[in-house]
Amino acid sequence: MCIRDRMLGVKLAGLLRRKRTATFVNEPRGQDLVDLTNLVTAGKLTPAIEQRYPFDEAIDAIRRMVAGHARGKLVIRMLDA
Repeated sequence: MCIRDRMLGVKLAGLLRRKRTATFVNEPRGQDLVDLTNLVTAGKLTPAIEQRYPFDEAIDAIRRMVAGHARGKLVIRMLDA
């Protein structure tokens, strides 16, 4: 599915459910990523992480996200650290 079709689907779902929706397309630039890294490192920006999942529970994280229950980012750990 292309991004345009997905955005149209979000808008249509919002109308059918009488919910306000918004969509945007972002193309990250190298300097933007450097700036974000600096903000996180300085403690001025904290990502909203709802839950961390080990890799073998990734399907549970995806199900939660697709169901629309996630209120923050869901992190899938590739290796235990």
